[in-house]
Amino acid sequence: MNKIQDIQQFLQDENLDAALITTPDNVFYVSGFKSEPHERLLGVMVFKEAEPFVICPLMEVPDLKASGWNFEAVGHQDTEDAWEVLAAAARKRNVSLEKIAIEKSHLTVERMERMEELFEGVTISRIDEKLNSLRNIKSEDELIKLRKAAELADYAIEVGCKEIAEGKTELEILMAIEFEMKGKGAEKMSFDTMVLSGPKTASPHGKPGSRKIQKGDFILFDLGVVYEGYCSDITRTVAFGEPSEKQREIYETVRKAEQAAMDLVRPGVKARELDKVLRCHNGSRIW
Repeated sequence: MNKIQDIQQFLQDENLDAALITTPDNVFYVSGFKSEPHERLLGVMVFKEAEPFVICPLMEVPDLKASGWNFEAVGHQDTEDAWEVLAAAARKRNVSLEKIAIEKSHLTVERMERMEELFEGVTISRIDEKLNSLRNIKSEDELIKLRKAAELADYAIEVGCKEIAEGKTELEILMAIEFEMKGKGAEKMSFDTMVLSGPKTASPHGKPGSRKIQKGDFILFDLGVVYEGYCSDITRTVAFGEPSEKQREIYETVRKAEQAAMDLVRPGVKARELDKVLRCHNGSRIW
């Protein structure tokens, strides 16, 4: 469990006793257990000098064990105070619990105050930035999953293009894409799939509806899939029928700006420099 060891090293470096990780995606990243607890408590508690545990609803403990988690599984029932269950499991480690790091961007004030009640005199700090930095560097296994998620997104665009037909609605095309993705092994879509046509393609976050596809339309696909916990995201615009001169001009303006930014990409270039090229490009690079 290299990720557990990375967090333990962080605790040692920062002179912290423990960390409580509660974002479902980060729980999955650290433990391999994927869960959506809704209002219930889910978390991984990692200690500087003791074995970690995962706390989750009791009914999910079998799924936790099946996920490959080899340390303690702490289950809580709806009739129990989950935070008291967590505190009891932590105290069983017989280690100092004076300094605990949490995900401050996720844990509510109410829940943090509950921790302060149960761990009297505790000092709360944050682990958000450390988790983000760990997740920025992908393992080979993670890269394989990301590539598969990207391949599925590419295929989803192919499906969408094949479904385009005059008189077919945006929602009909959307449903065909999502049905096909499930059959190919995607867990779910990364976000609400967008299929927008005609004037609606100018909306950055439009809502697919009953508009029927017409010859001459631009059709925008914005979608992604989740594959074994890892997400993809792709946006493509296609023309149905022969594009007008104005449509060609718009398309080429965006394509050239994108290429100019891609040509600039290299180690050490700041994201804001790429953004500037994209925003200022008008057919030739502007620095």
